[in-house]
Amino acid sequence: MYLLTLTNDSYSDDIRTRGPFERLPTRDDIISEFGSIDAGDHDTQTYTVIDSSKGYEVGSITVNDYDGEIAWGCLS
Repeated sequence: MYLLTLTNDSYSDDIRTRGPFERLPTRDDIISEFGSIDAGDHDTQTYTVIDSSKGYEVGSITVNDYDGEIAWGCLS
């Protein structure tokens, strides 16, 4: 099982979680769940895939206004 999380650098430490997913989520799943892959109204947002059965990250995308997008793992 996998979870998608969205975190940003807002003062409220906003964290949103979607799932569980039976299969490894893709970039298309992120867009479907959160509407887009971008920084939104924040300087930085990070979309992360967590393997909940093992308890660790298997990929992420960090988007910010300065460097663009940095992706690794299953989301690269």
